[in-house]
Amino acid sequence: MTSGVPSDLTTASVCPKTKISSSRFREPLDRRLVLREEDHRAAEDLFLAGIADTKAMLLFRKSHKLTDRLLAHDARRLTDLWRAGFFTRIDQKLALLKGSTVRLYAFETGKAQLAYETRTHHLKITDAEWERIQKEASPLRRNALEYLAGRGFPVELVESRIESNADALIRFYSGEPSQVPHRVLGSHALAILWYGARARGIPVTHRRPDGDLVFTAKFENGDMKIKPDCFFCLGSTGIALETETGSAGRAKVTNKIKAYLALFKDGLAKIKACTDAPEMTAFCVLFYTGTHAHARLIEDLLSAEKDAGTRFFRVVTAANMGLDRTAGGAEITREGLTTNAVLDGLPVVTYLRDRIDANIFRQKAANGFHAFPLLG
Repeated sequence: MTSGVPSDLTTASVCPKTKISSSRFREPLDRRLVLREEDHRAAEDLFLAGIADTKAMLLFRKSHKLTDRLLAHDARRLTDLWRAGFFTRIDQKLALLKGSTVRLYAFETGKAQLAYETRTHHLKITDAEWERIQKEASPLRRNALEYLAGRGFPVELVESRIESNADALIRFYSGEPSQVPHRVLGSHALAILWYGARARGIPVTHRRPDGDLVFTAKFENGDMKIKPDCFFCLGSTGIALETETGSAGRAKVTNKIKAYLALFKDGLAKIKACTDAPEMTAFCVLFYTGTHAHARLIEDLLSAEKDAGTRFFRVVTAANMGLDRTAGGAEITREGLTTNAVLDGLPVVTYLRDRIDANIFRQKAANGFHAFPLLG
């Protein structure tokens, strides 16, 4: 993608006009911050993921500078970028991550950051306070729009996603149901897969975030729209990521599977045309589940289908490919990532890098499900 920055930023620096502060952190930066190439690349990864925690952000950054340097510097860098107003950061306890206190990063309109700093439920914020928030958020929204559009993302897509992220974060910090757990879980899958691919010299291309790609398949008496949580190619393999926290019921998952089966019947040429990926030679749907129970549900539904297209699905759990714990049960902490701690006999960064080649991606065969590497 082409380089680009907001109108009030220099080509290689961030200098906020609006203070972004939190009582739990240091004051905003009082100096200009030079943006580096890994800052830009990780920012693109963040936008595509939607909302990510610190561990996913560290892995995004690691994937763009494949050196032996520890990630402690990158953790400090994330804080500096946030203090400079480059993106939003919110601290909260996220049940999905087993009660860990996590820091959530996102590009949004600025409303979520400022509303969160009031430490007030969004329904209890006064009209006068919302008016102040809207006014102070205006330059933050403009900066996000101009920066991301300058990086090559369509303006309409940027507008939609930063509004959606703001709404999700405001609901989340207020303790209401939101898309935050879903997006954070998806960011873990993307961070691990993209790091593993980049470490092997496999290009990660044709990336399309949630809301930017719609497949249309003939389904029963009409057309069905399919909107992957993310689409991307690893080399010549196209992957439609479907993140499943476990909240979707049997009927919803069944319809999703049947819609993809209908899409497969239209052939790879249609999928290549929809994704603008002419070099694609293979395609699969990757279900990434937050629980073993939901993975079993998906496998049961696929087993019940007689369609040969079920071979194009893969199922993997966060327990086998996640940023919470290793497959052996060792906890992956932010501190463990920054120091590259040894877990289950391997440096954690090495463990995460090699997940893409592990026999953990379950695929339907004639005699049941068997696990293979993703690109094996």
